[in-house]
Amino acid sequence: RILRGQHEKPISLETIQELMINKMSNTTRLIDKLVTKKYVKKNINKTNRRKIDITITQEGLKLLDIIDTLIDSIEKKIISPLTDDETQELIRLLGKVRLIAN
Repeated sequence: RILRGQHEKPISLETIQELMINKMSNTTRLIDKLVTKKYVKKNINKTNRRKIDITITQEGLKLLDIIDTLIDSIEKKIISPLTDDETQELIRLLGKVRLIAN
């Protein structure tokens, strides 16, 4: 999702690591797996050859669309039994949890 937000613009490995929720993960290994599956591409940065730029492929975008559809479906199943007030309270509480976690 981080890469989709780039709208096909390259992003450095370091920036991806900073934006990830789980800061402890091995970002390089994760990106290498995505490259193997053709979901992202790695290219040498044109201005700094020591850096690697990562871009999402069309295959990666298609996979994200599938994942988003599945997540939306699950979220609707979870939230549908709630009243509007309960939904708003859930949103408020999740926002609070997010602030605490950061």
